[in-house]
Amino acid sequence: KMEREGATSIMVAGAMLPESHYDQNERAKNAIDDTKFSGDYVRWGIYSKAGEVWGNDPSMTATNIKVIGNQVEGGRYGISFISVSGGKTGDQYSNQIKDNYITETTRTIALQNNNSGVEISGNVLTDYLSTGVLLGYNTDNNMVANNIIQSVNFQGQSAIQINTGSENNLVKGNRIDQTLAPGKEGGWLVYAGAEVSNTRIVDNVIAGEAKK
Repeated sequence: KMEREGATSIMVAGAMLPESHYDQNERAKNAIDDTKFSGDYVRWGIYSKAGEVWGNDPSMTATNIKVIGNQVEGGRYGISFISVSGGKTGDQYSNQIKDNYITETTRTIALQNNNSGVEISGNVLTDYLSTGVLLGYNTDNNMVANNIIQSVNFQGQSAIQINTGSENNLVKGNRIDQTLAPGKEGGWLVYAGAEVSNTRIVDNVIAGEAKK
């Protein structure tokens, strides 16, 4: 089974799709049904349509967000940031996802749609199906460092995945070890592609299985 049941455990969003893209009845259903869109939308692509990323109102952002020391078990996403903005002063990032324990999700930590200035560090992420950490859709200037990312049920995309126009991200000092679920095929251990630039992947310890 490629997806685990449940919604997102911790979600911070500065901007969502404009209301005109779905009606009020659909919104009410989504509130209890894990953001399931019909028509042109699919679950993993609700922030894009026809290959383009929606241009959100830049004033609709969240910043100085700290998600620290939580335990999450189960669900599709463990922690999800959407349009969380910030920067870096010295070694300090404006936003932090630190020292969390997340297990048995489809994706554990996902930054999608115009995030910046986020430190993802010191987390223990285990037994995900698809992705340990995702940086996607114009998610720039973030750091993924010193995390333990392990799965014995991998059958999806990548332990760490950076895609779709994301720039200037640092992946450093992580320990990655994943094993394909019996009879399943997976993607990568670490993946950067789809118009990704200025990405540094350094000093990681990477082991395990992947198809590609």
